[in-house]
Amino acid sequence: GKSCRVDFHLLNDKGPPVPSGYVRLKSLTGFWSFQSAPSGQTQVVYEVHTDLNGMVPAFLASNGMRESASKWVRLVIERAGEKKTVEKKSPGQAPSANAAHATE
Repeated sequence: GKSCRVDFHLLNDKGPPVPSGYVRLKSLTGFWSFQSAPSGQTQVVYEVHTDLNGMVPAFLASNGMRESASKWVRLVIERAGEKKTVEKKSPGQAPSANAAHATE
């Protein structure tokens, strides 16, 4: 069947300096994978790995990330049912709120 995978990673060096008294994620990598099935359904896999820079106990981080992951999956499923306008964007240009990103 058809499939699509979107990988992502953190670009801390592209962001503004961290304000005093705050911490920033040390690393974040992951992907979304969409695979069509013969039944007409789509298998969705969302995987993310983070290093919270030691500032949050692991048991709290794991629980929060699990809840966040399920919210993201539900949001993507909701948005997948909406009609979207596809626009191409230049590197460094943020897409508009209702546009999907098209790549060549």
